[in-house]
Amino acid sequence: NILINNCSANECLNPFSVSLNSENGVDFTATWTALETVLSVDLQYRAVGNPDWISVPGITDGMYNFDVLLWCTEYEVQLFSICEGESGEWSNSYNFVTDGCCVAPDASFTAIESISAN
Repeated sequence: NILINNCSANECLNPFSVSLNSENGVDFTATWTALETVLSVDLQYRAVGNPDWISVPGITDGMYNFDVLLWCTEYEVQLFSICEGESGEWSNSYNFVTDGCCVAPDASFTAIESISAN
């Protein structure tokens, strides 16, 4: 009963099995599965903390390749289903981080007292 009470009455459900993958750590592809009743999916993404979303409407093939992403940046992605006569709601965010972050080396090191060469 708890599960049924928390279900949406909206039959235009969000995509599921969402995956964010990259072969090189910078160029990412989002893939998902949607019910047959979903005509298209709108996607929006942004760098975490940025107030402006980048919108990509009307995706029909279950995937999206992100064109230009910044190095060493955390992004969030949301999906929205479009069905005949109704629409879904924006999904929760899916996050990923691009490569290129410089990690400071461990601050612990041993000083060399003296070196001699012959």
